[in-house]
Amino acid sequence: LIRHYPTQIFSRCQRLHLSLEDFPTEQASAVSSSLVNDIQNAAILLSGIAYIAYEKRPRGSSRDDLIEIRKSKAIANNLGVFAKKFIPEGTTIGIYPGYLKTIDEFQQSKVDEKALNNAKRYT
Repeated sequence: LIRHYPTQIFSRCQRLHLSLEDFPTEQASAVSSSLVNDIQNAAILLSGIAYIAYEKRPRGSSRDDLIEIRKSKAIANNLGVFAKKFIPEGTTIGIYPGYLKTIDEFQQSKVDEKALNNAKRYT
């Protein structure tokens, strides 16, 4: 990725107050190559950290002892959530780490007519 952006490497050298004239000619290509390798390694490291953070993001959970997901007869070819046993009022059955939207916000977020019609049908 960095190989395609030599101006970024040059500006990085300027920020570090380095220029290839500061090095003998035979070392100039080694310094340039070393700088490119360092930048590539930093990019790989940052990508790895971003991936780990993404994998450890908060996710929802549910009480598997209270509910189950199975094929629904009410909605053809789709899944539904069903109670395994009586669930008293006020019992938390799951945690959702995202943002809650009102029905109006949800419907306004739909980009085409088909999605909007489906949203109206199921909300």
